[in-house]
Amino acid sequence: MVSVDEVKSIIENYLEGSTAVVNNPRGDDVHFAVEVTWSGFKGLTRIEQQRKVYAAFNNDFAECGMPLHALQMKCIVPDTN
Repeated sequence: MVSVDEVKSIIENYLEGSTAVVNNPRGDDVHFAVEVTWSGFKGLTRIEQQRKVYAAFNNDFAECGMPLHALQMKCIVPDTN
């Protein structure tokens, strides 16, 4: 199984300088909800932002050896004012 901390670590290590808040809403360790804040999202479409997050998992949960089934995400560009 995959833990919330593992998912958080993978995202934050891949997207340097990002902050990820990860939840396991079903408590089953295969469905996760993430909120990722990263300045690198600036200027990207929503789909491009999500692709950046998926890239942390090699774009395929099965190939990265993780038993993840679903990843619900919200991508946030931090306010720089």
